[in-house]
Amino acid sequence: MNIHGVEFEVKWEEFKPYSSFFIPCLDWEAAREVILYECETHGIPAVVRFSVEDGIRGVRVWRVKETTPATQLPEAPPSEASD
Repeated sequence: MNIHGVEFEVKWEEFKPYSSFFIPCLDWEAAREVILYECETHGIPAVVRFSVEDGIRGVRVWRVKETTPATQLPEAPPSEASD
């Protein structure tokens, strides 16, 4: 999966429900689109949200149950919404 010119390897077959991963990025909305496309391609329902972890901006991706829509997204990052 390529985000902002950086190749990320995700072991989709090992991405189990209720697990998550973090990808650092500056343009979280562009990253979200790439990630949701990859999740849909692999048949994986997921939630993608803006996150700041250890001072690094990015997105956290959670795999959810099959019945949860893959498009549950915030309207704006929390840090930007409160500014």
